[in-house]
Amino acid sequence: MIRIIGNDTMKSGFPAHRRLTPARAVAAAVVVAMMVFFGVQDRFTSLGVGQYVAFQRAALDGRGPAVTVDSVMQPWVRTSVRVALAWSAVPLLLGLGGAVALARSARRA
Repeated sequence: MIRIIGNDTMKSGFPAHRRLTPARAVAAAVVVAMMVFFGVQDRFTSLGVGQYVAFQRAALDGRGPAVTVDSVMQPWVRTSVRVALAWSAVPLLLGLGGAVALARSARRA
């Protein structure tokens, strides 16, 4: 590893623009939380779509009543948002906790 000597380096040899700062840790936590939210919401919404398709096929075959997209999807969308918010809170809170720990350790150094 090449060490750059001067004010823009840390003790580990990384330049200042490559340091993990609390702000960067928060930004990374937000991005990860968004990815988790979108993934979980997509999964639950696709379960609702599958249920709608099954009900609609049964209705077309004469084995059940006709359904609307709204009647099937509204509960699934509500559930998907609720569950996605709960799961996305995990990486967000861990990332914020890491950012706090990083800020405290930077103050001590």
